[in-house]
Amino acid sequence: MPLLAQALLAAAAVAGARAVLAAPTPTSSSAACTVTAASGFASCASSANIVIQGPFTVPAETTVDLSGLSSGASVTVSGTVTWAKSTGLTKDDYLFTLGGAGVTFDGSAGVFDGNGQDYWDGEGSNGGVPKPKFFKVKTTANSVITGLTILNSPVHVFSISGSNTTLDGITVDDSAGDDGGGHNTDAFDVSASNIIIKNSVVHNQDDCLAVNSGSNIQFIGNTCVGGHGISIGSIASDKTVDTVTVKDCVISDSQNGVRIKTVYDATDGYVKNVEYSGITLSGITKYGIVIEQDYENGSPTGTPTDGIPISAVTLTNITGSLASGAKHSVYILCAACTDFDFSEIAITGSSASCSGVSPLPEGCTSSTSSTSSTKTTSSSSTKVSTSSTNTTSTSSKTSSASSTSTLVSTSKTTTSANTADAAAASSTSSTTLLSTITSSASDSATSSSISTLSASTSTSTISSSSSSSSSSSNSVASAVAAYLSQMSSLSAEIAEDLAIETAELAEISSYSAKLATETDTAQISHEEGRMSKAYAKYSRASADATKLHGQIASLESLLATKTA
Repeated sequence: MPLLAQALLAAAAVAGARAVLAAPTPTSSSAACTVTAASGFASCASSANIVIQGPFTVPAETTVDLSGLSSGASVTVSGTVTWAKSTGLTKDDYLFTLGGAGVTFDGSAGVFDGNGQDYWDGEGSNGGVPKPKFFKVKTTANSVITGLTILNSPVHVFSISGSNTTLDGITVDDSAGDDGGGHNTDAFDVSASNIIIKNSVVHNQDDCLAVNSGSNIQFIGNTCVGGHGISIGSIASDKTVDTVTVKDCVISDSQNGVRIKTVYDATDGYVKNVEYSGITLSGITKYGIVIEQDYENGSPTGTPTDGIPISAVTLTNITGSLASGAKHSVYILCAACTDFDFSEIAITGSSASCSGVSPLPEGCTSSTSSTSSTKTTSSSSTKVSTSSTNTTSTSSKTSSASSTSTLVSTSKTTTSANTADAAAASSTSSTTLLSTITSSASDSATSSSISTLSASTSTSTISSSSSSSSSSSNSVASAVAAYLSQMSSLSAEIAEDLAIETAELAEISSYSAKLATETDTAQISHEEGRMSKAYAKYSRASADATKLHGQIASLESLLATKTA
């Protein structure tokens, strides 16, 4: 029976009754307890080994509570679990809650579908129809959540309030909400300590990450599409944030890149020890970097307040481009900001506007400047000839990654031939990217290094225009040689990522072909889960290749300053 039909039957059966599927205090058990219908959660919640086997539908007005799992419990998800639309659940409710010490949750072959399209009205949690949040994380003691795909969350996806928990390889696909009224679909809301979120892919309509309070939070190797960027905040009164690391992430087609926001007139809190590094931006519609102390739920006042000071903020290697009409490459509006250290900031497409912090960090060039420069030296306006080529390539690559973000959902309804065409197109785009990775140098002492690099990699063309100057220093020659060596290594890594992309796209095409003719609902659910996992692996490889390409572009900029 189709999932939609199951959802309608389940909703009719429960007609307005709210239930919480849970169980009493758990007892230890090594035998697996398998949940094949919503009613099975109650009897399995006390097991130490739970298998959630879809497809099935959780009835309307019903939540699943696994917050009291035994220490070291294991939960495995396979197939698709869909939540029927509720009318009585609100933003204070969670469709699924997970808690316990040392919990292992493996969703690699699983999909949780929140049926968000039946809730979305453009108002999110600010009004309109009542909408429940999706996944509450209350785990502790080195718990791990891996591989799960979340589809169509009504509003906020993961709300994390536990501690010492890692989320790895998560896919959040709310892409249908772009045109369907999705709003406040924050992917990861964190109010916790010792949290790691890595290798995940998000397409949503709000913050990819929103750290509201906590300490020792890491956000590494993630891809964010369509939302509001990677955020600290908004920080309200009596909330503190200490030690947040965001690195090696890609943000595309979003309102903002990286941002820190504190609430206007909030007091008795702080933000400190924040590091963003290795961030690649593309298609940003408002701000590449934004730090503001005047936030009011989407309507900043324009007047910063000093009740939540921001200090010890480090931004390194933030590169990429803004969309046409974007406001500022860097925007800082502070009343109490200190110890800002920015370097390797190269965001094209608009000027910077910075106030309230002294000295102004790198990237806060004249407000009339059209580009935030990496270095304010006399040679910084002169780039090697391939710089613009690489900027274009990076945008093209990110656009390719963005365009495939709906591949999982659309391939379920298209023919295998169409999916194969999409896979071939994406693979071609990725291969084209490699052919555009080029570099130039003008120091004759590095000619042999350039020749060696050209011979050692087939994925990057390194060209040399030898200088006639005989006074070039050995230190410059060494630096240039080092940059070229790094480029060679990065190119090899990109080749590995592209090989993974090609393999995973082939897998997706294969699964889609099976789905086109499959009629058994269990097998359909199984293939959907495998296809979602393959897409997540493809997206991570694509994001990594884009990140590496950004690093090559940064090396080219440094190369230009050495050889100018």
